[in-house]
Amino acid sequence: MSDTLNSVVAIIREAVPGAEINPEADGDRSFKELGIDSLDKMSLLLGIQEKWNLEFTEQEIAELNSINDICRKVG
Repeated sequence: MSDTLNSVVAIIREAVPGAEINPEADGDRSFKELGIDSLDKMSLLLGIQEKWNLEFTEQEIAELNSINDICRKVG
């Protein structure tokens, strides 16, 4: 697993306690399929922005719907 993927998964697990994520199998599954609602998504994206010192636009937030989407954006 890449460092980026490890970091993203760690942030998701922190933002969404109890989320059961298998990074290799769930990378392309939507957050909705993973049981991550819109509030959880915003929380995890805030963690991503803080870690990588980024600021997502509303358009980017709308397009970030899976673990792999985030990895491609920050990696």
